[in-house]
Amino acid sequence: MRLTLGLAALALCASPVAHAASVDYFTDRAAFEAAAGDDIQTETFNSATTDTGFSGGTAYFAPFTFAADATFIFFANKIDATPQVPEAVNDGSTVVSFYIDTAGTGRNASITFDNPVYSFGGDFTSINDTNDIDTGGIRTRIDLAGQSTTPVTAPINTTRFLGFVSDTPFTVVSFTALDADTFSLDNVSYSESAPGGAGGPAPVPLPAGAALLLSGLAVLVARRTQAI
Repeated sequence: MRLTLGLAALALCASPVAHAASVDYFTDRAAFEAAAGDDIQTETFNSATTDTGFSGGTAYFAPFTFAADATFIFFANKIDATPQVPEAVNDGSTVVSFYIDTAGTGRNASITFDNPVYSFGGDFTSINDTNDIDTGGIRTRIDLAGQSTTPVTAPINTTRFLGFVSDTPFTVVSFTALDADTFSLDNVSYSESAPGGAGGPAPVPLPAGAALLLSGLAVLVARRTQAI
């Protein structure tokens, strides 16, 4: 009985333990792609030829579902085939424009993927730009895989790459309002494979020597059983 309990206890100790996601943040696309691995896909949204809004609702553009809570802004929260204002202009082509409202209003925005991904990145225009003096430009927080990142401020209408690579899969990227902010997103890159090209999370190895101990205990248990 003692041997059996010892074997069970050791097996329990050797089991994989859940851990918080580790998320790496990138401001360089080449470095992001190198970390994310070979299975990267990029969506330019250029096949969208008409505007599709998602203010107060959702809009689907495979493999993304865009959502926003704010309902009173006409030039944002849409797949924007004809960008009209500087803060929504990226490279002049179709973009996804967002508007999030003042902190505490619950008027945030998000992207939900059809399938879990390990990496997400894109070209953002005007996110946390210096247009807002009162908050120093820090108006949007990006949340994914249980981790939060607040991009530093940038000059008005700056386009820059922001990317994330996680060791844990996620399906939702949230844009949380710290203050009202309008920004756009284009050339979204993502990967459904774990960093390094594996098709899923890396297995958690047994502690050193655990496999040998388990084998030895199993033999002892078998002999004790035969003796009884």
